[in-house]
Amino acid sequence: MYGWKKLTTPFQHVVELKEKAGLVQPGAVLISNRWFTAAHLDLYVAMPLKKNLVALGDTSDIHQYAWINNQRKKLKPGDDAWCIVPSENYFDAIKTYAPLFNKSFLIDTIIQERNGGPCRLYYIYGFRNYTP
Repeated sequence: MYGWKKLTTPFQHVVELKEKAGLVQPGAVLISNRWFTAAHLDLYVAMPLKKNLVALGDTSDIHQYAWINNQRKKLKPGDDAWCIVPSENYFDAIKTYAPLFNKSFLIDTIIQERNGGPCRLYYIYGFRNYTP
């Protein structure tokens, strides 16, 4: 459970740089494939940064987010998205989400440290032009 609060600031910095460079549209949503990761990203990243989070996947993977998604802004054709994949719950975001977007790429990796050494990696992906 350590370190989720510490992700907000470095992710915000990545978002600002990449939006300014035109790699991802301003206002892009966060996407996640599992309820556990989605809940942490929702609380510690999406809410403080006023970003929308949508869980994409089977109901057995996203659990309550299948209903929470109905109360949130939907992904529309042409939308961009961010995906943060923590190393302890790694999945291949490109393989999973690339069929839903025209372009997908690894943007950055945030290294989280504890006791002077790395303890977790956050892989930051960008996805352009949602095409359901």
